Amino acid sequence: MIKVGTAGIIGHETAAMLRREHSKELEKRFSARFMKGFDSLAEAEKPGSFSFEGCVYAAPIKAGGIFGALWQALEGVEDRCIIKPAGCRICLDQIPIRQEITEICELYDENPYEIASSDAYIVIWDEDQLRNDELPDWITPIGSVIRS
Repeated sequence: MIKVGTAGIIGHETAAMLRREHSKELEKRFSARFMKGFDSLAEAEKPGSFSFEGCVYAAPIKAGGIFGALWQALEGVEDRCIIKPAGCRICLDQIPIRQEITEICELYDENPYEIASSDAYIVIWDEDQLRNDELPDWITPIGSVIRS
């Protein structure tokens, strides 16, 4: 089975931009603890420094967010002639979006699933080559590719 996952913090890039642009407003609206939690996300290890060895596909989540990245990933898998995908089955509640990011996006009418996250990646792997229990802990499984 071909599996799909993410690495990194989904939505952080755009939420951080909103944080910079609206810092005074956000600091009035949210507690200091909340803002400190959000600011600490910038210190998280970035997946770009990790090895994606054993993965079929890995690419940063850019404009279009996780939804756009899934579309591009399926095209990338097909281009590599690995399989001909008919689509993918994703569990939205498995996509790791931090509450701080959701709250900031909601305030500015942004969809956290559709915003840039270039410090996060969409990752696809073949379970025959890399079992879920062998995945690095920074990859979160979110679904699977449906073969045509």
